[in-house]
Amino acid sequence: MTSANTSPLLPVIRPPDKFRFSSLPFVGGATPFHMLLAVLLLGFFATFLIWPIFNVVVSGFTTRDGAFTVEYLKLVLTNPVYLRGLMNATIIAVLTTTLTLIIALPLAILSVRFDFPGRGIMGGLALVPMILPPFVGAVGMRLVLSRFGPLTQLLDTLGFGP
Repeated sequence: MTSANTSPLLPVIRPPDKFRFSSLPFVGGATPFHMLLAVLLLGFFATFLIWPIFNVVVSGFTTRDGAFTVEYLKLVLTNPVYLRGLMNATIIAVLTTTLTLIIALPLAILSVRFDFPGRGIMGGLALVPMILPPFVGAVGMRLVLSRFGPLTQLLDTLGFGP
């Protein structure tokens, strides 16, 4: 007779007996310095990210004298060039999201549930899209600012060179 292995595949994490804010990450153990830093960061992002976007949206629905209008929206939605651009952007966004989901979801499930050769390499390759843009930017800056780069050549022709 054989015996079945009934141990769970993933570790079982039991919830705390009593809910406390300290059981949540970064809430109960936050020092006043951390709270001040969080408030400053939220203020920074609200000022330089949310406020300009809010102003653009508000200006799209107000006239020069400050009255509410939907004429600008009507102009955009009746122009066939703008509509085609909106449709193209929407189609590209939906198809890209769908294709990414079709590729990434099975790979994520395989990566979490199974131990297979090349799992570490696959995890490292998943980080490439986050690492590549700064790397390309650094290579471009090196090219522009190098000894024989375009900026150095321009400054040299203007008489600012050695």
